[in-house]
Amino acid sequence: LFLYLLYRRNEEYIIKKQAADDLGLTRTSITRASEQLKQMKLINEENYGKEIRMDTVSQGFELYLKARNHLINPVQKVLQVGHLEQKGFYLAGESSLSRHSMLAKPTEDTFAIFKGEKTAVQFREVDARWQDNIKTCRIEIWKYDPALFSIGGEVDPVSLAMSLSD
Repeated sequence: LFLYLLYRRNEEYIIKKQAADDLGLTRTSITRASEQLKQMKLINEENYGKEIRMDTVSQGFELYLKARNHLINPVQKVLQVGHLEQKGFYLAGESSLSRHSMLAKPTEDTFAIFKGEKTAVQFREVDARWQDNIKTCRIEIWKYDPALFSIGGEVDPVSLAMSLSD
């Protein structure tokens, strides 16, 4: 919910029902998340008729700075697998960072996938140390769907920062 509110575009407020529909979550889940965000003093809520409107206390980088200590690393598990085509995956980790900085491109690409995807449990891990001439890539299994906030086939900037924070 925080990322959804952070990345909203030119909207004065967000209605809880709309957030639930957009994120594919129940209204109960949105209510729990919004209560946590209110306790952290990151959002305000206002009743307007039958609607509950949410608005952040600030926007953009300022909001990120206020929330940074509460954000989690989205990566649940990292696998090393044989190289695969970027289909249904999102560029992540140092591979994504290298596109936006002076960091050299890593020797193996890193991709993110949601733990709930069918293909997330079908990977066969390999150990490149024991196999000659095999091209590998890293797969990050994420706690939430990177597709929700992806930009141009890459994970969003805040999630990328959190995935590299450790």
